[in-house]
Amino acid sequence: MLFPDLRRLWYRAPVAWFAAALAVVVFMCGMQFQRTKPFPYELLRSAKKTAESAYARYRSNTLYYLSVVPDHHYEVEATRIASRDRGRGGGEDWSTPFVFPGGPGRFAELCPGHPGCIAVEYAGQGRVARVYPYRPREIKSATIVELPYERVIGFDFFGDTEVFAVDTYLNGDLLVVFHYDWTFPYGGGVARIRPDGTAAWYRRDYSHHEPHVNDD
Repeated sequence: MLFPDLRRLWYRAPVAWFAAALAVVVFMCGMQFQRTKPFPYELLRSAKKTAESAYARYRSNTLYYLSVVPDHHYEVEATRIASRDRGRGGGEDWSTPFVFPGGPGRFAELCPGHPGCIAVEYAGQGRVARVYPYRPREIKSATIVELPYERVIGFDFFGDTEVFAVDTYLNGDLLVVFHYDWTFPYGGGVARIRPDGTAAWYRRDYSHHEPHVNDD
């Protein structure tokens, strides 16, 4: 029985050697492709980044701001801000105004005629001091810097942009940082927004995280 087994192995050896040689050739071609980066390397690389970013966004498609509101819209503002005892002798007095970021569909009852407020300033015991209408298309048209993004087909600035964080200038203007959905990088840039919601400028330059306006 030994010799028939050896004959079978000998007959199959050319197939194994061919498979091993093919694997070596494919590996060497892959190394050369990575080193020289010929067409369509960059196209495939961009597609890979966009697909990974879209998949990560799909896996984390959760609501960052989730709350329960009353049935009647006129009760929303009355219950949106509430003072809470934090164990330091009472609730917050909110003597310093503070600004909440908004975006599409947020604070809609405070900015009628617009798709929401880009931000709302509160003072006192949850009193609305100022509203900033959200004008996404006017903001986009005020772009002065636009770096390239990898994005999925159908990306829409209005529907796929999140108002991430804001800070205020002394004259009441806002410094706003945006985040994008379905793009790479996700940092949507930074804009200066006037109190009427129009943009002084917008830089689509990958800016992200919380902005801060200094004294100068």
